[in-house]
Amino acid sequence: MNDIDFEIELLASDQIDVQYISNLVKAIDLENAANQQADVHKIKHLLENADNPDLRLKANLINEFLDEIIPKLEPNDNVSSELSRYLANKREESVSEFSEETKLPEAVVQKQIDNYEFYGSTNSRELTKELNEIGYGFKQQISIKQRVTNFVKETLRKFVMS
Repeated sequence: MNDIDFEIELLASDQIDVQYISNLVKAIDLENAANQQADVHKIKHLLENADNPDLRLKANLINEFLDEIIPKLEPNDNVSSELSRYLANKREESVSEFSEETKLPEAVVQKQIDNYEFYGSTNSRELTKELNEIGYGFKQQISIKQRVTNFVKETLRKFVMS
């Protein structure tokens, strides 16, 4: 009953955010199948009703993790580590797909992500150099630079659980 009261209070105060869900995921009971199922159901229910934009962006990833990874974990596995590994793999897949679409090497896309994380912006000069080497024209470069910037921002929002 206390869990229900707490959940109603939490819903009323609109505090369901990425950190709260992340903590619930990390606390999933791997020792008891019934508790594990109840924990997963609770998290999925909260994700369905989430109105936090960052949480909605991550909802599919979290649901996939709950469906694909949680059932395979052993009681002594670390859910937090598994979640981090899962997000890193999904991020790599996303970078790879984007690289194929834009014909940019994965290392270049990853370096743009790193630049944005560290400096708060992509490295336009370096990106222009790469696009020139690939053979993109001026108008195409402008479009692809914008796509890279958007991709980098969304990737950092989507694949980081904080």
